[in-house]
Amino acid sequence: MKKFNLIAAAKISIVDSYENANILIFKNADFGFSGLCVQGSLISPLFQGKTEREPYDSCREWFSEHQDGFLDVETLKLDDTQVLRALERSEDTLKNS
Repeated sequence: MKKFNLIAAAKISIVDSYENANILIFKNADFGFSGLCVQGSLISPLFQGKTEREPYDSCREWFSEHQDGFLDVETLKLDDTQVLRALERSEDTLKNS
């Protein structure tokens, strides 16, 4: 099992809508950066990249494919309850990668 270190989190939402998700960005010594998007019971694939930006952009694109509208992104603290819930939901995805 690979070890993932959470380094950044953000809430992404559609402006004037209740639709939102959390983006989690991880650092791993073996393969650089990875990220995933957790939207309710939906969890994106684990995206990989050489920089933080690559998996972040892939998460935004994944969210945009499932929603329609202008995006709003808000940085979240790593100990925020939304982030902790998203980590719990994504546990199986991380274990199986």
